[in-house]
Amino acid sequence: MESYTLEEKVLRKVMRNIPMGLIVSKEGFQRKIYYVNDTACEIMGYTREEYI
Repeated sequence: MESYTLEEKVLRKVMRNIPMGLIVSKEGFQRKIYYVNDTACEIMGYTREEYI
């Protein structure tokens, strides 16, 4: 199991529960998706696996 700092735990909770779609990605030619919340999945109609 991974060990997270308090700040990381709070950030993860906020990212999961924010009431708008949230996608965290790397900019550039080969855009990589690091995180997508449930709201973004619902809005766009994709599963988390399809995003990542």
